[in-house]
Amino acid sequence: MSAMKLITAAAVLLPAAIAQFVPAPTDLISKVGNANYTVRYKSVPSGICEMTPGVKSYSGYCTASPHAHHSSRRKR
Repeated sequence: MSAMKLITAAAVLLPAAIAQFVPAPTDLISKVGNANYTVRYKSVPSGICEMTPGVKSYSGYCTASPHAHHSSRRKR
């Protein structure tokens, strides 16, 4: 592929690639969990992840290291 075609392809695809990412939430609750890992989470509004009445859903992140974050969802 020529350099010009590669640049054109990148210019066309870049906005679509950037649009996939949403800003990080700013309203997370932050607590230190087991083994001193920081856990950041928030309640998910009912009807989004869980359809059973009375069951609450939470979504969040556990920081394992400065460059590694694990996401999860939990029902209660």
